[in-house]
Amino acid sequence: MDASYALRSVASDRLYRFMAGLKSQRRPPGIIPTAYQRVRLIQLLSLLDAEHDGCSRREAAFQILFPRHRLPSNSEWKASNKRRGMYRTLNSARGVCVNGYRLLLQGFVT
Repeated sequence: MDASYALRSVASDRLYRFMAGLKSQRRPPGIIPTAYQRVRLIQLLSLLDAEHDGCSRREAAFQILFPRHRLPSNSEWKASNKRRGMYRTLNSARGVCVNGYRLLLQGFVT
């Protein structure tokens, strides 16, 4: 058993009950993501979807991460701290995709 065994067990039991149409037990603390965690997860998954669909990283960054900012020119983008932030966020998204379900269960999506 590992450190997240109990939480994974509760999550799988809730999924089973949902799929079987049974009433679920009361949610234990830690299984419900905070508002920030929900928004962050949506951003991460949206970035992965945009990358899969062939969207440029610059366009994806300004559609998903910085929607209220104007799209910079290529030269501005290359020197931008937003570009570096986009790459860090994309790496986080890939990490969640590969092995992030445990982090999600533990509430550590960053």
